[in-house]
Amino acid sequence: MNNLAKSSNLITPSDQSKLFKQIALGLFFGLLLSLMFRNVGWLLIIILLGGLILFLIGLNTYRAWLLLLIASTLGETKFVLGGLTIHPEQLALLILLLGWIPALLIGRAKLNRVPLLLPITLYIAVNFISTNLYALDRPDSYRWAFELGIYALMYVMSVMVLRDHPKKLKSVVKIMLALGIFQCIYALIAFTAHHAGIDLLGVAENQIQGKTSLQGGFEEPNFLGAFGVAMGIIFLALMTAKKTQIKKSFSLFGLVLVLVVVAMTYTRASWVGFGVGLLFLIFLQKPSRNIFNPRAAAASIAILATVFVIAIPFTNALTSGGISQRVNDILNFGTVSTVGRINVEKIALDRWENAVMLGNGTLSFPKNLAISGSSTAGSWLYSSVVQALHDTGIVGLGFLLWFNVGVIVIVLRGYRRTKDPFYRASLAGFAVASVVIFIASQASSFIWLGFPWIFAGLAVAVAEIAAQESQTAKEI
Repeated sequence: MNNLAKSSNLITPSDQSKLFKQIALGLFFGLLLSLMFRNVGWLLIIILLGGLILFLIGLNTYRAWLLLLIASTLGETKFVLGGLTIHPEQLALLILLLGWIPALLIGRAKLNRVPLLLPITLYIAVNFISTNLYALDRPDSYRWAFELGIYALMYVMSVMVLRDHPKKLKSVVKIMLALGIFQCIYALIAFTAHHAGIDLLGVAENQIQGKTSLQGGFEEPNFLGAFGVAMGIIFLALMTAKKTQIKKSFSLFGLVLVLVVVAMTYTRASWVGFGVGLLFLIFLQKPSRNIFNPRAAAASIAILATVFVIAIPFTNALTSGGISQRVNDILNFGTVSTVGRINVEKIALDRWENAVMLGNGTLSFPKNLAISGSSTAGSWLYSSVVQALHDTGIVGLGFLLWFNVGVIVIVLRGYRRTKDPFYRASLAGFAVASVVIFIASQASSFIWLGFPWIFAGLAVAVAEIAAQESQTAKEI
């Protein structure tokens, strides 16, 4: 009875949120009246009102996180403020942090409980250390190291927020898949509008000479390609599993749509990653007594047949034969763009040999060395592995790989422990999709992109909650 009485006196997170909202509203209206009586300009009042609205959104951390997820797919809409380039997901993270500060102050949020926090922290620390020791342009490299820390924080916040909303996780996975469908539809509409002379953004003209590539809301086609194959793998995992609460027709529609759009991004690394992902999924998502999953194998064969019989001819018609040409160039390392990238990465590796342990500093690759053939990468290198080696050496790369492998291990552990069909299918998809994203990032580094970090946080949160619910069910 004493324990029950004590528990009834505890303030729930919902009560805390209501209390903070009431305090914030009271302070704001008091300040607003004071300012109005002092004849302060309306511009300042509007700014304060906007700041309060953002703060109140942040108090509902789940909705603020959904805003962060959506913003991470809208990198093309970045804007410049005071000489700084602001990305939508960075602004969304700020909103989330504003609402999370009270939880940190009262001790409800525990940072040290976030899985893989150690390798992330050490990786960011190595970026600052190597920048301080070796970077040629330290202020610029410090700025990039700080921005990298912001993206890593998106993973931390994703885990913390989603663990506090375990009942929402299945909905979150469905929302992410719906977001993938939306991105694909938008990209196709933008492509159609572009050929009609209407600019809706969503496409790129500078990736393949003479061809229009799809990029959706992302900053470039490579990012949409990686995002698309990750969604496609999860769609396939749900489609080939039993009793997942998602209609097979919906998963099939999403998968076909993703395949068409990914093909029209012209991103060969994503194509290769998807092929590898199909193979992994066949052997991962299988009955306990089988060597492989017959459903996944049959679906994979059907997908390959569809790709070669329907998808490639269809997309060829839309791209005037561009897809077939790109497919033929998958293993052709003699193209102008490929040669340019290889030359840049060779120079980067040569520079790394002079700073093997700690690298040369964050994004410190000299811009004058980055021009090779048609390649003008700047300090940003194509491969995430080469980027980490050049910038932070073996030490930094070790921490980055520790994090990437750790995410997959946690997801696979949750997959093995849970008995929930939806969680099992989703976690199989998350595990394989994480591998696919890593493969795709060797052609276009995703370290400075919000979605992979958020995706990793979602995957870890789902794995933890799925394993906990399974353990609780056993104990009952």
